[in-house]
Amino acid sequence: SGKAWAQFGMGGPPKKTFSPVKADAGRIGCDVCEAMVRESWAQAEALHVAAEPAKLEEEKVHDLLENLCSPKATEGRWITRMDLVSSKTLSSEEAKNVVGDTTRLQPGKEYLLLLQHPQYGHCERECETVSKTCHDLADKELDMDGLAVALWQREAEPDALVAQLCTDVCPRKPITKKRKDYKFRPKTDQEAKMDELMATLEASGMGGMNMYSRDDMEGMLDEYGDQLGAGGEL
Repeated sequence: SGKAWAQFGMGGPPKKTFSPVKADAGRIGCDVCEAMVRESWAQAEALHVAAEPAKLEEEKVHDLLENLCSPKATEGRWITRMDLVSSKTLSSEEAKNVVGDTTRLQPGKEYLLLLQHPQYGHCERECETVSKTCHDLADKELDMDGLAVALWQREAEPDALVAQLCTDVCPRKPITKKRKDYKFRPKTDQEAKMDELMATLEASGMGGMNMYSRDDMEGMLDEYGDQLGAGGEL
């Protein structure tokens, strides 16, 4: 238990920080764009359903997109499930969970692909690389205001939005130099629930983990753990 809490930054050394791999960030824009659009569409649909029979407030869609690229935010946790893998080492089973179409890759070329794991992982170098790419696209490349309107008004399905927004940042760029791969490290259910609890506390204005004692956090996790695991709110 003490070891686990040290991983959460309580009673242990400061958590190690990780920096993005800039060379990788330049090769995954196409796939990250598609992941951003599909993830934001799914989250917006969930917000619409939760708001029924009332109409969803437009501000909630903007809040969603504002946090979409931040792995520590609830809206950005999808990034921690992403793994950067080489097209040359991709197994047929892994290919089922790759973002985007892999049937049009040029023969003999190596590409960096975005593999989505079923579980959340520790946000290390590859996670930070996806986050950086997401931020760069949102800040410089994509029409995020247009996406917000489309999501709020439920104007289009994901495929149409991907085609509309991601064309300019595609197709994929092949790998031209040898790169280092970083292993995906999945989180335990306990760690994933703690992350969700922290994000929920911060989003509700109750502060993050550093405002609570270990006993406080354990008590809240015991009380709300089932709701968190089911995607509920405090």
